[in-house]
Amino acid sequence: MLIQVKVHPDAKKEQIKEKDSQHLEIWTKAKAKHGEANKVLRKKIANHFNVLPKKISLEKGFRQPNKIFKIYK
Repeated sequence: MLIQVKVHPDAKKEQIKEKDSQHLEIWTKAKAKHGEANKVLRKKIANHFNVLPKKISLEKGFRQPNKIFKIYK
């Protein structure tokens, strides 16, 4: 399953907004440096979909705010 995510790093609040089953908007306090925000996003997406973080991989958008993650079941 592919999930499209728009991320807002350095946010004041942590929040996940589900637009539909395959589109998320996530605000995180993590910085967008050295992949910190990407690591946090993996954990948040895993919690949201109730899977292990190792079942989530970032497929596209390593340095962009619009990302595509793949969930392996």
